Amino acid sequence: MPVGVVSHRYSLIQHRDVATRCRDGLVDAGVDPENLRYEVGISQLGEWMNFRIYFPVEFGLCDSHGEKVELRLECFNAVDGSSRLIVLFGWYRFVCANGMVIGESRIEIRERHGQRLEIETISKRIAPSLHAVQADRRRLEVWEQTLVAAEDLAPWVDGPVTERWGKRAAARVLHICRTGHDVEIDSFAPGAASEKPVRLRGRVAGSPTPARTKYDASQALSFVATRRNDADERLSRQADIPELIRKLSGRRPADRRHAAR
Repeated sequence: MPVGVVSHRYSLIQHRDVATRCRDGLVDAGVDPENLRYEVGISQLGEWMNFRIYFPVEFGLCDSHGEKVELRLECFNAVDGSSRLIVLFGWYRFVCANGMVIGESRIEIRERHGQRLEIETISKRIAPSLHAVQADRRRLEVWEQTLVAAEDLAPWVDGPVTERWGKRAAARVLHICRTGHDVEIDSFAPGAASEKPVRLRGRVAGSPTPARTKYDASQALSFVATRRNDADERLSRQADIPELIRKLSGRRPADRRHAAR
């Protein structure tokens, strides 16, 4: 069954070839293939694929709440010209099924399928990004050690989060930070995101209540970002998280001891 029409210049890259190149890149970088785990999602007619490779446990970490956070490689491929080829590294927290793209270990191949797209470059571009994983881990550790005051959450969601994601998403982030519950909001009510009337929905699994650190706030952001149905929008929002966390006021415990003196 035809799934799309593309030009004669379109370079068709099969899903199997993309997945194989991703795996080869990890093996070439020294990752033991025996300890890799795989997931694949594919559309009904097979024109779109999301392939995930989960790394061995030693590449991940256990956060301060005792939950596993694993490193994974994701790729997205479409054979009908509907989207770009995307390959990236990210972090996945199992308890809440949250995904996050931190930054340093990210590789993105956002190229249209065409004559110049050489699939051989995929595996070669994976190894350099994998070497930056330690920088990602350190950033997560810093977030865990950076305390957040409850009174700073509302200005943050009404400012940077609303500017980037809109009031509805910002209100959800705020209430997850405060109560550990997702919410439905009255979009037509006046006021900022923090002032919107809400109705509590289900509890967000693994959500620290209330959020006390930047890491806790990042999980609220990640929950909202990961639940977007559109793959490109979901990845874009996951990649926004480090910048949004940077704009949230915080204080390391050592800073408080110094201030007390």
